[in-house]
Amino acid sequence: MRWKIFAAKWVVAAVVFGFGCAGSGFAAEQPKDATDFTKKSNAAYLQELPFDDRRDFEDAQRGFIAPPADGGKLRNAKGEVIFDQKNFAFPLDAPSPETVHPSLWRQSQI
Repeated sequence: MRWKIFAAKWVVAAVVFGFGCAGSGFAAEQPKDATDFTKKSNAAYLQELPFDDRRDFEDAQRGFIAPPADGGKLRNAKGEVIFDQKNFAFPLDAPSPETVHPSLWRQSQI
């Protein structure tokens, strides 16, 4: 439960921040390296939270039958693809980048 509450707060913060930046020109900028503050903060969370506890991953897979037949695409009434899950794919076994909070990365993996 601790993980779920903690992760939910980070997801909400990411969504709010993301919507707040929409249309502001940030998308045109090149990615930047993590600051020293971010690196230290994220490293501290790696030590504090129980990242070795993999029960959430097991729970997420319990009852899973198969991926969507159409590859995770959502279509509008005209049949046009409005969302393609493949555009958001990333290596699930990769460690979190220094620029991403480790708990948010874990939640994305789950």
